[in-house]
Amino acid sequence: MKTLRCLLCLWLCLTISAAYAMDGEFDRSADIAKHLESIKTGTRITVIDATRDIFLTGISDPRLGAALSERLLREIDNAKGSGVPKQYMESMVRALAATSTEYGPTLQRLADDGQTLRMNAFAKGELGNMAWYKKRNEVMASRKFHRDGADVRIARTMNLLVADDFRMKEFGADRMNWDRILDSSLFEEIARQIPLYMNQVDLKAPREQVNAMGYYAKLLGFSGNLKYRELLETVLKSKAHSQVKKHAKGALADLRL
Repeated sequence: MKTLRCLLCLWLCLTISAAYAMDGEFDRSADIAKHLESIKTGTRITVIDATRDIFLTGISDPRLGAALSERLLREIDNAKGSGVPKQYMESMVRALAATSTEYGPTLQRLADDGQTLRMNAFAKGELGNMAWYKKRNEVMASRKFHRDGADVRIARTMNLLVADDFRMKEFGADRMNWDRILDSSLFEEIARQIPLYMNQVDLKAPREQVNAMGYYAKLLGFSGNLKYRELLETVLKSKAHSQVKKHAKGALADLRL
């Protein structure tokens, strides 16, 4: 009996540990190591690629922040505004703002003294985004919706879609659109949300809410699933913003192809 109790306790502990691991965060150590190497020793093109991934996939890490800050400051000190590609500088500024809140002073320097690099306004804007990026990254990091063997982008996108923040919904739907993350579970979540919000998305609705619902309608057209046709027709009869209805009409046309 004692042995049985011990075995049951061991099973329970293993079950809890497994559940905790699934509900934890994605391990990004390999990505971080790769991007650190690119930022420290790579060309400007490789830096652009690395910073794009850092920003879009929501990596938060102070080591990346330190490397980006060092490279940015080196460019500021050495370039004198001559021959530094704007896309390259902006990609580093955006990734720095997104990956670590510790390096606000670097962005502030660009905001205050970046005229020769045409970076003042952009740096100021990214300074204002830092707190939101931190929350977004925390949302994206969760493994809650991850299924073994599935594309990790599906879980990251689902995290954004279910967030109580239309800016996050908009970001998630945007990535779903551009990266063609066309998973049935994501379409189901979009279809669940559309009736909840479509009549709230009128001419007075915030831009991010209109954009999110517009993406939602558009994405259902990519599903290839005729069961969403009735929902899209309902959107056309709703009080939704004309932009949302335009996307719903286009999605219906896609489903008829």
